[in-house]
Amino acid sequence: MFDDRGLAHRRLLVISGDEAWAKDTVDHVLSQQAEAQILRYAARDGRHKVGDINSILGKEYRCVVFDMFAGFDPDALAACTGTIVAGGCLILLSPEFAAWKNYADPFSVRYLNWPHKEEDIQQRFLQRFIRFLQSSSFPEILTQQSSDLPQIEAIRPPILASTHDQEQLIQSLLDIQENDVAWPVVIQADRGRGKSSALALFVNQIIDNQGLKIGVYAPSKLSLNSFYQQGEDLEEQVAFKTVEELLEKAEAIDLLFIDEAATLSIHALKQILEHYPRVVLSTTLQGYEGSGHGFSIRLRQYLHKKYPDWTELSMQKPIRYAEDDPLERFIHSSLLLDVVLPPLSSSNHFGSKACQFMEVSRTQLMQDEALLKEMVSLLVIAHYQTRPSDLRHLLDGMGVKVYIAKYQNNVIAVALTVQEGGFNEELAQQIHYGKRRPRGHLIPQSLINHLGMPEIAVLTTERIMRIVVHPQLQERGVGRALLAYMQQTGKSCDYWSTSYALTGTRIAQFWRNTGYQVVRVGMRRDKSSGHRSVMMVSATLPHVMELIEPCFMRFNKQFSALRDSEYADILGKTLDVLGVELSSINDEFDSYDKRDVDSYCDGNRSLESCLYAIQKWFACYANADSKLESPLDERDNALVNAKVIENQSWRDVCSTLEFQGKRQTKERLRQVIYFLRACQQGELPIQS
Repeated sequence: MFDDRGLAHRRLLVISGDEAWAKDTVDHVLSQQAEAQILRYAARDGRHKVGDINSILGKEYRCVVFDMFAGFDPDALAACTGTIVAGGCLILLSPEFAAWKNYADPFSVRYLNWPHKEEDIQQRFLQRFIRFLQSSSFPEILTQQSSDLPQIEAIRPPILASTHDQEQLIQSLLDIQENDVAWPVVIQADRGRGKSSALALFVNQIIDNQGLKIGVYAPSKLSLNSFYQQGEDLEEQVAFKTVEELLEKAEAIDLLFIDEAATLSIHALKQILEHYPRVVLSTTLQGYEGSGHGFSIRLRQYLHKKYPDWTELSMQKPIRYAEDDPLERFIHSSLLLDVVLPPLSSSNHFGSKACQFMEVSRTQLMQDEALLKEMVSLLVIAHYQTRPSDLRHLLDGMGVKVYIAKYQNNVIAVALTVQEGGFNEELAQQIHYGKRRPRGHLIPQSLINHLGMPEIAVLTTERIMRIVVHPQLQERGVGRALLAYMQQTGKSCDYWSTSYALTGTRIAQFWRNTGYQVVRVGMRRDKSSGHRSVMMVSATLPHVMELIEPCFMRFNKQFSALRDSEYADILGKTLDVLGVELSSINDEFDSYDKRDVDSYCDGNRSLESCLYAIQKWFACYANADSKLESPLDERDNALVNAKVIENQSWRDVCSTLEFQGKRQTKERLRQVIYFLRACQQGELPIQS
């Protein structure tokens, strides 16, 4: 927090050249700086974890050295930039601009899929970023041909004080707390606005005289540094809580702060809001996770319906650095963190037949900034969280195609697809046996691993990753018309597919209405969205349908076996919209079932994905075959009955039969089924 808003703007210095020279140069430039004031960030071989970013949030540095030689991670760049205080400097170490796009960027491997290699990536994202560096007068660019080194002078410590925005926020919270109305409270602001510090100052005013029990959640405790620094006793007075602790609901909390709420799923937030009476949610619209706009829209919809008196507060003025900061502007524009979806001038007489549909090349997007911004402004409102790295994937992801719909020169719909499948039979079998796992190819590999259908992987598919229509034109046939155009023009694939979060019946109904059928529903909720994932496919060619049809059959049988356990919460209308056809185990034990049992016994598939076949195998053979002369002992027989026949939870089976843990329970059951299969086949059985 700074009292003097006239502090110098933050700087951007780019040291571009040979790696050894760049690192020697930055050490020389920073020789007058205390090392404790410097953050040196380098992605670990291009593979950082989100927790690494979370560990620096809430901290402040005079200077950040971002090593592009170790990989250009856009998410980390945005996070690191937000930690730099007024008058500070961001230093980028990079290859020479002319050679940078040909540099083997370790982070690029994230955007590869089989069979592509690093040299296949076109580095459009880098080219666009370099263009921003070269076309702006703001960055100071130092090359090996430069004669003078810039000076980074020691930066004086900031003077702590609260801003007018903070004072207003604190007063609003005091009023809400005193009257005990208008809960929950949502605070929205960009990074560096002092949300956490303001919340701590608010706590300092209420904690002593009210005896409240207060808790706080954040992605990590380290990111609460600026919160806990506002008072000596805050760590004792305000307990840090993990999301797991909050969801267990074992402890009463009078007032709960949720910092960076967009890092939690709406599903988790709903549970928290229902249990804790007074909650303050703070969230960032532009930050390391990119845009929280999609999250904000979903949260608002829920709050308006469930808590009509909820309160929304905002903060505009930065506190960590000066207002109208050029570094913030540069990062926001270069990573498209500041895009806003413009309203359409008129949509009253709209008809989808008046739309123009087209495929857009990524090279065109790299060159046409206005078109790129229009597209991204649509995409960020549709997705739960949009990160800066999503922009890099859009421009550089292998096999990605972009389709748009235009109306009166406005982009009103966007669809992103990626090419998958096309494996040879040998590779498909290796995936089936767990020997290979090629990068990417979500749908084909899921059909192999979860449905046991390796023959499908030889087909090619266009997986629709995202499709979004402008909010003013939804439910007007635009999405369906765009899909029809894509299928007419994209005839190079054998079938079309999609994967999405099951947030309700609306999206599922859309896909069913356009001819898609379910082939998988996730057995667990996704950590980021809080919802199950759904995979659907659509095929019209007769020879493709012949191969795809067994997938629908296998899924329906799998779902039926897990209906009362993993899928117990999928009821009524949702079940109908998904088009699930429940099956019994009375049909014949066929070759697909045998393959499932063999896959489970050989350790290639989970019990859940093969349970229907194993139950049918028991019904048809295992308990009746005369070859089964070696009976199971009492414990193994109880294990089979509890888990295979009754499908009890692993936790209950483990506890009842006194196994040491879930892993031991799973291993023993697989051994027992393997033993029974060997007996049934007349082979020499293993010891039971």
